[in-house]
Amino acid sequence: MERLGIKRIDGEYPKIILYNNDKVSLEISFAGNLDLYFVLKGADIDNKIIINESNLRVYDIFNQLVVSLFECNLPYEVRDKNMLRRTSNYDKLVHDDMIKWSCDDYSEEVGPSFKIEKVDDEFVVTFDRGIIEKQFLASKYSISVRIRNSGSLYQPFNANFMRLYHELCDLDLDQVYIDEVMNLKRIKV
Repeated sequence: MERLGIKRIDGEYPKIILYNNDKVSLEISFAGNLDLYFVLKGADIDNKIIINESNLRVYDIFNQLVVSLFECNLPYEVRDKNMLRRTSNYDKLVHDDMIKWSCDDYSEEVGPSFKIEKVDDEFVVTFDRGIIEKQFLASKYSISVRIRNSGSLYQPFNANFMRLYHELCDLDLDQVYIDEVMNLKRIKV
């Protein structure tokens, strides 16, 4: 199992980069337009990235995201989850044991998207270019999905992805945790 790497590029808004190898990476960034972007780089090689237990801190953060969405929870208190499900596009976001976010720049049928599925003990984040990017705009090396913080098709669940971004930004990347060392020993044996 390849170790999941993480880098943070500091700036006005930090950029988080997750990678399984040097060729394919997932960049999560908060742009000056106040929206979140998930960008898969190296998409000509593979259209997915694996989040596994080789980096427990990142794995736990993704697990919190997936569990919160499957349970229809938000980072803040909601009184009536059934009403939230009925008044939002929850069923378009969470279905068939997966989470699928279609880019907020296009209609959901034609734009790029990514889905998160739990396969065994790994989260597989798979990107799809969509019809628009395949025909007109696509860089063969990257796929970009915009998560709007205002006017999103999946409002208010964009808050769950913002929470993921903030928790990844808050990780102390210089700190080595004992559970990671033990996990690495288990992987190498």
